[in-house]
Amino acid sequence: MKIDLLINCASKAALALGVILISSSCVNAWTISVLDPLNHMDGISVLRDNRFDAFESYMTDNGATLTLSSLVDYDGKADAVIVNVANMSATYTDDELTKLSSLLHSNTRVLVFGELSSAWDTSNQQLANLLGGVNYYSGQGFVSRNAQTVNPDRYPLITEGINNISFASPGKISPSGGNGLSLSSDDGITLWGSNDNFLLFMDTNILCTHIQSAPDNDKLARNVADWLSGVDITPTPEPSAYAMLLGMAVTGTVFLRRRRR
Repeated sequence: MKIDLLINCASKAALALGVILISSSCVNAWTISVLDPLNHMDGISVLRDNRFDAFESYMTDNGATLTLSSLVDYDGKADAVIVNVANMSATYTDDELTKLSSLLHSNTRVLVFGELSSAWDTSNQQLANLLGGVNYYSGQGFVSRNAQTVNPDRYPLITEGINNISFASPGKISPSGGNGLSLSSDDGITLWGSNDNFLLFMDTNILCTHIQSAPDNDKLARNVADWLSGVDITPTPEPSAYAMLLGMAVTGTVFLRRRRR
């Protein structure tokens, strides 16, 4: 009976130690690829524009690593993706649209930027065609309101704690025919993809420091940074942690069985 009790206690101790080891070796540091279209706008760019410093720090504070490369060369290996805005009067190449379509239909969390003014009409329309939404051209007059309301319960991972968002000058791509989910009252922020993984901001300034002074804008930046960093995702244990736990269990069992003999 004493041996059985000893075995039982040893097994529980091994299990507890294993849980500690697995917890300490969990992977939760995401890699976020910041991708440039071939014809991108240097003046508005995450990782190259210091106006995005606060937004960038929210991601790195979560343990995320940000890398910069081109959209067309993206290898699909990042945990999340940010696509910098296309340049004025530029278009996405066919290869880039293929990459964007692949991201849209993946589980990878993606943040993409559109913009306002006729200079972005062509690239905005390409995004609208890709997503199945309706693009409203700036040349048609009213586009989108600079102040938009948000329902905090609409998509809590992004909208939690937010009621009003200030835009510098937003464009608009509206969900149509069941495609997409509008997160702000006049479609400045929308979410797309069957896995709700493709986030579209029709204003690059929304995450810049000069507009983050608005409390809800700063909360949005933090929410999006958390979403892109996988803060809500349960950490995945390293395979080595499982191997260590198994080895401990086997070793302990063999040792105690020998003691019983």
